[in-house]
Amino acid sequence: MAPFPPLLQTARLRLRRFTPADVPALVAMHREPRVRELLVDDQPLDDPAVAADFVRRMQAWYHDHPGLGIWHAERLQPADAAALAEARAAVAAGELDAAALAWLDRPDWQFCGWFNLMPMSGQPPRIELGCRLRPEAWGGGLALEGGEALLAQAFGPLALGEVWAVCHPQHRSVDVVLRTLGFDALGTAAYDGRPAAHYRLDRAGWQAAQRHGLRERRRHAVAAVRALAA
Repeated sequence: MAPFPPLLQTARLRLRRFTPADVPALVAMHREPRVRELLVDDQPLDDPAVAADFVRRMQAWYHDHPGLGIWHAERLQPADAAALAEARAAVAAGELDAAALAWLDRPDWQFCGWFNLMPMSGQPPRIELGCRLRPEAWGGGLALEGGEALLAQAFGPLALGEVWAVCHPQHRSVDVVLRTLGFDALGTAAYDGRPAAHYRLDRAGWQAAQRHGLRERRRHAVAAVRALAA
């Protein structure tokens, strides 16, 4: 049976299986200090041999655990507006072939990190939502977009009763994302031998969150996080 979903796509993101060709991008991401600074499950994926082994194990996981995994994430990069305008003018003037314009206007997807639904470390019955993005993909709402899509899969086709999440206790941006998605903050507990903030979202909580717009939920989440920090 093929894993579910073999490809999950939103307006700006698409998720697919990792392949051996992705090892260099995986290594490069983990050689960025900012990516690893606040991880609670840091592994030496900056080492090509370790990254290659990760991909091999994940490919087996896709086959054996349909619907669960860590997926290669790509974000849509819009075409350069000025270059497109110039190309359209050139086509209109007969100076450029329409095929060249189509090539310039094609969708361009670039690696931006990963998203996951995986058993929680030390608590296999619990399924954990996670995300790891390259710094240039931070701050644009991609974590929310991907998280929303994966939760729809988790509580829809996968029929999970609950989803968990963890993050570094000082990672305020992730705290905001998880609260926006509807997760309840449960406090700090050990995770992989390190302290981590734990979160839980059940089906009823997810359904309740869906009755409110993402912007409204994020506003409440930001207010809650700021109140805790005050």
